[in-house]
Amino acid sequence: MNIFAGASLKYSGYSGFNAYLSGADHINANWNFTDFAVMYWSSSEETPYKARAHGMNEINPSVSFYPSLKAHAFAVRCVQD
Repeated sequence: MNIFAGASLKYSGYSGFNAYLSGADHINANWNFTDFAVMYWSSSEETPYKARAHGMNEINPSVSFYPSLKAHAFAVRCVQD
């Protein structure tokens, strides 16, 4: 369950992930959400034009899932196996 996962993943949370709410630029450049939210790409493709992204924001303690256009500028976090 992810309803409280975002609280531990945000900067100064207890998971060590330290997600900064650095924003997410969308292709239409009308939204960027700096200091309020962050979106991260996953490695999962939805369609040839969309991929899975996961987001966190200041208000909601969950991690949300979004099938998003690949043209959006979201963050990527590299993890070593």
